[in-house]
Amino acid sequence: MTEETNLTEENIPSENDSAQANQPSYEELVAKVSELENEKKKFEEIGKKAQHDYIMLKYEFDSLINRLEKTEKELKTSTMIANLKKIIPFVEELRQTIEHTPAEIADNSRTQWIKLVYEKTLKTLETMWVYQIESIGLEPDAELHEPVGVEPTEDPALKWKITKEFERGYILKNGDEKNIIKTAKVIVAQ
Repeated sequence: MTEETNLTEENIPSENDSAQANQPSYEELVAKVSELENEKKKFEEIGKKAQHDYIMLKYEFDSLINRLEKTEKELKTSTMIANLKKIIPFVEELRQTIEHTPAEIADNSRTQWIKLVYEKTLKTLETMWVYQIESIGLEPDAELHEPVGVEPTEDPALKWKITKEFERGYILKNGDEKNIIKTAKVIVAQ
């Protein structure tokens, strides 16, 4: 005869018995909750540190971008001014040639060509935000004008005013930013 296991209700483990045997004690649960809270605090601190590090990194990045943009703008402006300082003497020579042209050859085709080149050059400079500094009739401004001489005058309205330009001045105006390329050399009435 084979041995048969006789299963009765007494021999079969109930679900409650196995659930109770696998269930942790109260102390184990408290310890597990405490462990989980400690892990939560640790992860919260890691999150706060990561957030702080991110904010600082973003601030440093934005600051770097602003400095680079400012440096790039300054470099462009200084390069443009350096190049304009090479062109302005040519423009001044054209102006002086036109001003000192005798009346008998003022209508000459060459003289007209020089005037045309001068006017087109001024228009081109204006597209680059470069303008001539106004001087005649104004009081000298130390930033814009360099007095190179004085001349006597009897007219009290002209005293300490600019009466002649020896050389024109040029300024780069880009929005609110103004850069003097060349000061105007002027003669002031005294």
